This record gives sequence, structure tokens and C-alpha cells, in this order.
Amino acid sequence: MSLSRKKLLVSVRNPNEAKTAITAGVDILDIKEPANGALGRADWETLRAILSDVPDHQQVSAAMGELHDLTDWLNDHWQPPVQLGRLDYTKCGLAGMARQPWRERSAIVWNRFRQFSRPVAVAYADSQNADSPPSIEVLKHAVHHHVDTFLIDTFEKKGRDVFDYLKRDELPTLINIARRNQIQFVLAGSISFKNLDLATKLDIDFIGVRGLVCQRSRRSEIVLDRVLKLKTVLQEMLPHPANPESKCSLNS
Repeated sequence: MSLSRKKLLVSVRNPNEAKTAITAGVDILDIKEPANGALGRADWETLRAILSDVPDHQQVSAAMGELHDLTDWLNDHWQPPVQLGRLDYTKCGLAGMARQPWRERSAIVWNRFRQFSRPVAVAYADSQNADSPPSIEVLKHAVHHHVDTFLIDTFEKKGRDVFDYLKRDELPTLINIARRNQIQFVLAGSISFKNLDLATKLDIDFIGVRGLVCQRSRRSEIVLDRVLKLKTVLQEMLPHPANPESKCSLNS
């Protein structure tokens, strides 16, 4: 079990939310549009507005939607209409690709992402809902193509979180493969507070959230106090010799 602090990724949908997350000191500012799906891309104007006002020290990632929507990216000469060189990480999902040539197409798109950032391999824990490849196959494909960051998320956002979909030994197996291959592991997927302590006990690098720090649903605005409180919770959930059961409520 890793005792180090889990770094925090918070997804934002507009410049105001980006300022809130940056003020709170999140480790990765993640740009997405939740109304467009689990990995919905923000419109290009929103991406431009957020990226133009991000401090140099802030790490930034962005969702680009689903692979089946990125057919233009398979063209050698296609370029996004926004300068994306400020991004540290770029990702797309594999929904609807279980019976499609996802390996070949994802490898091409990952190489496009490499022109301006580090690609992230994304698997959906609820792969049946997403009609996407199994998580372990996506991770093995990432290893083969030297993708150094792996994200496991959920496709559907209907009250269940990532732990509800994974088999008992599935997550430890994925983490072990990532560790052996020096791949960063990001755990997201509607993580609920009741399972937050499980996440902190795993040997992962980042915990990704949105709904947990929003005022109401994941489509409402994120709240500064909730982001700050979550950071405190993540720190206080670390086991300490004097208080190994230390916990803190996000709602306290």
C-alpha cells in the first residue's frame, strides 16, 4: 500500500471553474464538457479561453471525446483549430469500439496527441455499458505503445462509481501491471465519498473527480470550499502511526 498523498485531478468546464480549481491548488486541471459525455470535449473556444489563462506551473489535461468521433485525427495533415501546445495530457475514450479496430486507430490518435502533449490511455470500468474494450486489454495496448499514463473511468454517471463495476481482483491487477511498466495510474469514475478511503489506500498516482466537488450534480459548478475540503480529506485519510484510522468527512 502506498502511503504517499494521492494527487488530485479536478475536471472543469469553463474559465471560471478553471480559476476555482487553480486557486484550490489542484495537481491537474482537466478540461471537459460533462454534457457531452464521460470524456466530452469542451468546445474549441472554451479550450482556447481556459488555456490562454493557465499559469505556467499548472499541469493541464483535456478530454477530446470518444475515439469514434476523431476520424479527422486519423488524417496525417489534420490539425486541431486551437493551439494545444499548453496541454500536458490529452485523452479520448473507446466507447462503441469493442468490435472495431480500436488498437490501430487509438495508436494513430495517440501519436497525434504526442505532437503537443502526452497521450492518456482510457478504459471504462463499465465496459459493457460503453461497448468498449476490457480495461486490461487497453492497459496492455498502452504498454505496447509506450503510453505512460492510464486512466480508468466510468462511462455512465448514474449513481454508481468505479468500485461498483470492478471485480475484486481487477483493480489490483491493473495497478500491478501499471507499476511494473512505470505507467502513471489515474482513478476516476464518479468516486463517492464512501469509497474515497478505498481509493487512498491504493497504489495509484491521481484521483480524478468532478461531481464530488460540485454544488449539486456533475453538471453544476464546482465549489472552491469543496475542492479545498477534498484536499484536506485526502491528506487526513493517510494512515499515521499515531492514528491509523484517521478519517475526515467531506461534509463536516
